[in-house]
Amino acid sequence: MLTGTSVIENLNLQLLSLLDFGLGANARVSPNTVLINAMGIRVTLNQQIIGGNGGSSQSLTTNAITIVFDDQRLDGRLLTGNLMVGSSYAAIDMDDISPPSAIPEPAIWLQLIAGFGLTGAMLRYRKTVAA
Repeated sequence: MLTGTSVIENLNLQLLSLLDFGLGANARVSPNTVLINAMGIRVTLNQQIIGGNGGSSQSLTTNAITIVFDDQRLDGRLLTGNLMVGSSYAAIDMDDISPPSAIPEPAIWLQLIAGFGLTGAMLRYRKTVAA
């Protein structure tokens, strides 16, 4: 499960004559809060976009403020596009993670223990030579 958070400090957003919006210090906004969606302008706070294939790879893009313009007239021209402020991206791909190393079989453990036992027995019964 992927989640993201944007903390917005002292936001005062004025957009044309459509929007005059303000937030106080350290404001936490619910994901994908749409302030306005009218006349070809959409303003979204704490936009979260989940990507990946949902299985072995997942990603999360979080934008603090996203403003989408769709054919807005500006000085006799049409403005179309996205304006994103405070963007972050995180991803994980499970295919890039190597599996843990194999666990030895019981026969290998038995050989290892027997070898330590024989080594200890040889050291114990070794004859000491007087100097």
